[in-house]
Amino acid sequence: MYHFLILVFMLLTPLTGVSAQNAAMRFEHGGTITAAGWNSDESQLFTAGDDGRLILWDAASGDILAELQHDSPLLGAIWGADGRLLTWQENGLIALWDTNTLSQLWQVSLEDAPQAVLWDDQQPRILAYTQHAVGIWSLDDGALLFTVQTETPLASVNWSGEDAVYLFDEENDVRRFAISSGEVLSAFSLQHRGMLLGARLNQDETRLLTWHVDGFAIVWRIAGQNAERIFSFRHRTFVSGARWNADETRVMTWAADDTVKLWDAQTGEELRVLSHPDWADGALWNSDERYMLTWAHTAAYIWDENGLVTLFQHPDLVRGALWNSQGDHVLTWAWDGVARLWPLPQEGD
Repeated sequence: MYHFLILVFMLLTPLTGVSAQNAAMRFEHGGTITAAGWNSDESQLFTAGDDGRLILWDAASGDILAELQHDSPLLGAIWGADGRLLTWQENGLIALWDTNTLSQLWQVSLEDAPQAVLWDDQQPRILAYTQHAVGIWSLDDGALLFTVQTETPLASVNWSGEDAVYLFDEENDVRRFAISSGEVLSAFSLQHRGMLLGARLNQDETRLLTWHVDGFAIVWRIAGQNAERIFSFRHRTFVSGARWNADETRVMTWAADDTVKLWDAQTGEELRVLSHPDWADGALWNSDERYMLTWAHTAAYIWDENGLVTLFQHPDLVRGALWNSQGDHVLTWAWDGVARLWPLPQEGD
């Protein structure tokens, strides 16, 4: 009843939101945008679309700098620190681009569409996985360093130290492989019945955060071949995602029950419930964690410790959102084919 009353209050109470027409900047891609992001100094940004185009934009002027055409719909892209950009397509192709010369450096192919592609922050290599396969390639020349096939669909893959990788499948089975030898270093099962949807290790790999189709997010203690359940966090329906905060004292979860929840990662206590008019698709803290960004249906929401600060309204469903490095601007992209830049409201606005 309490959560229902919060939602009714949100819907009936006037809120000074910002309409799509009043965004600080608009980047009109044209086709549906599947991903967007800034380069390391935030002088440029990209939009990737299901029309196969990746557009590079001048972040200050909004001018188009270049377009990189692909053979099939783009599922995602990630910018590296050195001006190189990874793209991946529905047809399974992954390419590394030099955005300074607009040249493709190498390309590799998967049998199926990638679920995710990850940079390695420690070594020059990348990881990609589909439902049933994982591959790791050298960033220098695209040489294959590691590959493994799985019978059970994968829910998530995480880097592990300098020479290992964790595989988490939908049936809650976990395996850790050595990248150099392909040897299985450890294998265990998470004692939970609900299908696994995703997993994140903490920084020292002693704790694991998982989320599941039955509405649970769980923190586990990892020790060798064992995983011990520490806390269980509950939503009313499937959990779409979860993340640690920077010092790993809190956990944020978001779910199809229209809520984003904050939890104490040391006690398991529920700290806050952020209610939305539709299911929550994502959530992020800004750089100093004073604000939280969430998105659901046709709006992106900004929250602080006192509650809802403002919302950014869109004419169509919001597909994703990002903070800038300073944590004072938000980039959103929606099904209408437009990415928008929004400044965080200042005190007194």
